[in-house]
Amino acid sequence: SGSPITSFLLDTQMGLVVSVCAALWLVIFLAAMVYTDADADALLTTIRTYVAYDARGSGHGVVCVDCTHSAFPTLTHHKDSSTPQTLKGDTSTDTVFNALHAEW
Repeated sequence: SGSPITSFLLDTQMGLVVSVCAALWLVIFLAAMVYTDADADALLTTIRTYVAYDARGSGHGVVCVDCTHSAFPTLTHHKDSSTPQTLKGDTSTDTVFNALHAEW
């Protein structure tokens, strides 16, 4: 009839599981590729630069994430921070996304 691989994939339970998993992976992969291509320009305009921690507070245009700092603005869920109330979220990640959406 068919090749051994075709017989395995179509005629056995394990083959069916492998086929379904492969199909799901392919759908997820293709969806991710389409999503990435659709938002590539938007992603490139929102990339920020990592700056190593500097306790002296020197630097220009620096924001501290998930901590408090006396010299720099912060984006964090910590209670005693300079994070604007309108941007605060349940987690620091939530707060950063709020800032990006607000174009802060």
